[in-house]
Amino acid sequence: VMVDNNFIYAACSDGIYKYDKVSKAAAGFVAVTGVRKLEVWNNQLLVTRGDVGLANNYFQVYDKTNLSFIYELDNVTGPQFTAEGIVVIGDSAYIAINNAFNFPNYTGIIGVIHLPSQVYVREFSLGAIGINPDYMTGDNGKIYTLNNRDYTNASVSIYDLATGTVSTTDLNITGGCSSSQFANDAVYYQVSGNVDLMRFDVNTQ
Repeated sequence: VMVDNNFIYAACSDGIYKYDKVSKAAAGFVAVTGVRKLEVWNNQLLVTRGDVGLANNYFQVYDKTNLSFIYELDNVTGPQFTAEGIVVIGDSAYIAINNAFNFPNYTGIIGVIHLPSQVYVREFSLGAIGINPDYMTGDNGKIYTLNNRDYTNASVSIYDLATGTVSTTDLNITGGCSSSQFANDAVYYQVSGNVDLMRFDVNTQ
């Protein structure tokens, strides 16, 4: 779910639903398979996709007002593998590419889309222990990902937009992560099957 101005957008198994934030009344629906995460840029609703047997495009864009289709990037002109998290900074969308539904052939890539030109401009690796990025967020000139690897461990990657450098820290846990969130210079996460909330300080690592 994401909120943009007066509307709520929900990514569901059968498509994207739009609701009025105040009245909660339905305001639109579009059928889309494999929706993972949503983000807004100007009047566009950006969609990452990933699912078993999904067709050959993992990034689509819809008009956020009426949910009409605008464009997509196939696996030749865009990311080659399924995607999850997405962050918009300026006129660029950064997407977490993990291939997570093609077990065990995970990848660990951040792809960059220049939104005004609708061009997939570049991608870069998160390294050997940055495989299978799931959660992604941006803050103060940096992008953070929590990477589920092969679900027997996890890591946090930090991409510095100014320097173009990536640092990845092994969390040394015994499973993947059920959920995670960035707040107060830390990534909070819960190990799958665990009842404890863990905290990773992005400054001290």
